[in-house]
Amino acid sequence: MNLERKHMQTKKEKQYQAALNNTFNPAGYLISNMTPTNIERRIITAVNIAIGDDGFRAKEILENWQQLMEMDDKTYFKQVKFYG
Repeated sequence: MNLERKHMQTKKEKQYQAALNNTFNPAGYLISNMTPTNIERRIITAVNIAIGDDGFRAKEILENWQQLMEMDDKTYFKQVKFYG
């Protein structure tokens, strides 16, 4: 999350920018909580919230996601063609 301005910054602004850069990755996610395990937990929770699931479908979706993440682009786009 690069919030740098294009003009001169004061010392305080530079310190603030350094703190932001150390806290967030370029995509804007908190660095401290973006481990693969935490990402998987958040996916399960998001699915449970969205479909009122008790965990079964969420785990199935997570397994599918893990398989998709392991695919090369050619295989992935083949799956997109068939399943959307």
